[in-house]
Amino acid sequence: MRDWRVDTLRGYFLVCITIDHFYNPLRWFTQYTFGYASSPDGFIFLSGLVSSWVYLRVSARYGSAAMREKVFHRAIVIYLTHITVVTLCGLAALFPSFDLQKMPSVLQTFAAGALFKNHGEMEKILPLYCVLLALTPLVLREFVAGRAWLVGVISASLWGVRSVVRRIGRFYPSPRRLL
Repeated sequence: MRDWRVDTLRGYFLVCITIDHFYNPLRWFTQYTFGYASSPDGFIFLSGLVSSWVYLRVSARYGSAAMREKVFHRAIVIYLTHITVVTLCGLAALFPSFDLQKMPSVLQTFAAGALFKNHGEMEKILPLYCVLLALTPLVLREFVAGRAWLVGVISASLWGVRSVVRRIGRFYPSPRRLL
């Protein structure tokens, strides 16, 4: 059963993510609307919540093997979507209007994208979603075993470290940015 409130919030976050991809005055209202939590943070959190509802129900009805199969099928679909986006961006880079001197090679860029490496600032959501979805069976197993606290501690730690590293990165740019 769908919860329209959660779907509405997920839709809101998707609209904010879309707005944030384009440099415009609306970004001031959509970036970090909820303090330290960005729109992708909210979307990923709510997607994890919905995934747990869906896949725990599948596990209860058909067993954990069926749940793993469904999760991995979904992760593969998301990965193939990511590969399609990387391919389209690579094809777009072949047009003369793009500055190809800064791009090592289309094949190298495609390989890096396929391996979830060297993403631009705004191209990280599909790889992240794919990896987190692939971890869903492990996370749900821990929840069912009564170790939700462990999942919460690990999740909060990863989120906190990522937030600190992002903030530090603004003051100490990586060597690649300096070149």
